[in-house]
This record gives sequence, C-alpha cells and structure tokens, in this order.
Amino acid sequence: MLDFASVFKDLKVVELATALAGPLTGTYFKELGAQVLKIEPPRGDVSRMWKNPFEKDPATSIYYDSINGLKPCITLDLKNEKDRQKLELHISESDIIISNFTRKKALEFSVSYPDLQKIKSDIILANVTGYGPEVEKAAFDMMIQADSGLLSMTGYPHGLPAKVPLAIADILASHQLREGILCCLLKRLKTGEGSEIQVTLMDSLVSSFTNQAGNYLMGNFIPQPLGTLHPSIAPYGDIFLTADHKYLLLAVGSDVQFQRFCSAIQYQEWVEDGKFRTNQSRIENREQLGEEIGNILCTKSANEWIETFAEWQVPAARIRNLQEVLDDPALQHLIVKETGDSRLIKRMKTLVY
Repeated sequence: MLDFASVFKDLKVVELATALAGPLTGTYFKELGAQVLKIEPPRGDVSRMWKNPFEKDPATSIYYDSINGLKPCITLDLKNEKDRQKLELHISESDIIISNFTRKKALEFSVSYPDLQKIKSDIILANVTGYGPEVEKAAFDMMIQADSGLLSMTGYPHGLPAKVPLAIADILASHQLREGILCCLLKRLKTGEGSEIQVTLMDSLVSSFTNQAGNYLMGNFIPQPLGTLHPSIAPYGDIFLTADHKYLLLAVGSDVQFQRFCSAIQYQEWVEDGKFRTNQSRIENREQLGEEIGNILCTKSANEWIETFAEWQVPAARIRNLQEVLDDPALQHLIVKETGDSRLIKRMKTLVY
C-alpha cells in the first residue's frame, strides 16, 4: 500500500455533507492523511437513523459508521448566526469543503461558492446533489437507480426489476467527487486558484453505462433485463449448479477462452460445432449451450471445477456470500478497525492502493 500521509497531512477538509456520497469522500481524504472535520446539523446525519432491526444504539447506526468511521465530528446549526460564524472560522483554515446542498440551501446557509471565496479565495468546493444544484428535488440512490434506467436492465426477463444491493449511484458519485477534488488541487498548485465542482448522482450513474449506452446510441437497441447474462458475450455471466449444490459462474470472454473451456470439460468437439464455434453463434444459441453446460457442470463439485478451470485458464468463480468473502485471509487488508468512544468499528477501506 502506498503511503500518502506526508503529502496530505496538512490538507484540511470540512465536510458538510450527509448521507453517503459526500461523507464517503471525506473518509477517503481522511485515509489519505488529510485533516477532516465532519459538521452535522443538530438532528444529526440522516444515516445515523438507518438501522437494521437488531441495532440498539440510539446515537448511530452500522450504516453511518461504515461510511464515516470515527471522523472528528461537531454539531452546528447553520440557521444560527453564531454557529455560522464558527463555521466561517473552520472554512478560513480549510482547503476543501464537501457539501450536498441545493443552490437555494447553499445561499440560505451562506455556503455557496461566492460566499466561501469571500472567506478564503483559493477554497475548493465539491458539492454533490441528485440532479443538480438548481433542482429542488429530494433524491436518494434507489430513486436514481430507477430514474436513470438502471432498473430497466436488472432482474430477469418477464420479472420485476431488481435493485443493485449497494448505493451504487452514491458510490460512483463519491468517486467522481474524489477525482474532481484531486484535479482541483492540481489546478490550485499550478495557478493558486480555487474551484467549484458540481457532481450529480444521476450523471455519475448514467455515465457508467458505457457499452449498454452504446447499444442504444450506436445500435438503436434498448437493453433488456437478462439476469446475470451479458448481452453480447456467451457463456458470460451464466450460472450453473454443481454437484455439491454450489453456484458456479462462467465468464468466458473470447473464442480462445471458449476453446480452453471445451478442453477443460472434455468437449473439444464444440470448438468445431457451428452452433458454438464463435461468440456470435454462442449468443444465437445461448439457451441450448447453457443447457448442455449445465448437464456437465452438475457432475462435479464447485471446487473441483474451479481447480480444473484454473489449470486451463478459464475465467470462472464460485458465488460466495459476504461471510466467506470478509473472512477470506486474502482480503483482510480491506477491513479497517477503529476504536473510540468505547466502541469498535469495522468498515471497508475507501483507499485500496
């Protein structure tokens, strides 16, 4: 792991954002070594109340802790003049402000970019909203998943859409915020000037559609739900039940890999079969191919197949649950343990390089 602490240790960040995208960005800069101060409204960050049925702590939630960890935190009421003066002091000593205010709220609280520039001319403002600062519309990740069209591509044919079980729009927006802030820091280093960046959940999610968007933009094809299957590669995303009742997923991405797959399962004749020889023919005959592969993979355990496919360099994976993943010795470096306030917090790192 690279150590950036000496580079970022003097960087000061004020985090005014709540929920996920903004706070996760603040946590990222804390992990880089920056000094991050989280400022919450009197009612607290909304995610403190997002609890599982088994959670009993009235002051926080696993959701909140998984995003914020033990960042230093104070409470200020930005509707109160004295508290706004306290905020101005923090801003005057800071380099970056992270927020999630609409333009109307930013003006009300005197934290718009022009307001901040009056306090510190080279300040960097990174603001995230659902649809843009001018849109006075509440926005949460699930709503963006629907409005962006993502949910039209999830689930199975003739079934209901299925949500991505992560706040994917928020997470992608957080990555956009981080990249934007780092670009602004580089600009300030070169010019001495501050910057304002505006990121939206909607833009962050839709811009990630890449090949699926291309299917419509260049092929006039509207992507349809296919479960785990890939619209233009086969067998890729196909799931099969093995002899030990485990699920195995194939991700065969090329004709060469398919040839190796045929050798691994000892069905070399498929390489010359016109129905399966090329990726295009496999797409056209996907249902038959899946049935035949299923009849083969059900004869051995998942681990046996994983070992065989590894020998032949065939991309495949067993579907693991989170207990298996987070107990994996190879992934322990991703888990952060923080102790404070008589509590132990375990969360995932935001910095993985």
